[in-house]
Amino acid sequence: MKKNAQLIEEINDALTDLAWGSVEIYVQDNIVTQITVKNIKKTRVSPKSSKSSSENIKNKPQVLTNKKEKYINVYNN
Repeated sequence: MKKNAQLIEEINDALTDLAWGSVEIYVQDNIVTQITVKNIKKTRVSPKSSKSSSENIKNKPQVLTNKKEKYINVYNN
């Protein structure tokens, strides 16, 4: 019974120190062999706004290809 209490304490410690993430418990032959803690770091940085990226796409020349007739058209909007 002492081993079970120690195992529960180890799992509890893994969960206590975890803000975001997961705790995985690996079992082999009915014995817990490993406790893996995966921490996730959340960020407050947002990606560039979609407006600026869509403006960049509009400003770039677009290339149209037609393989059958073997020609390339390049044009700007």
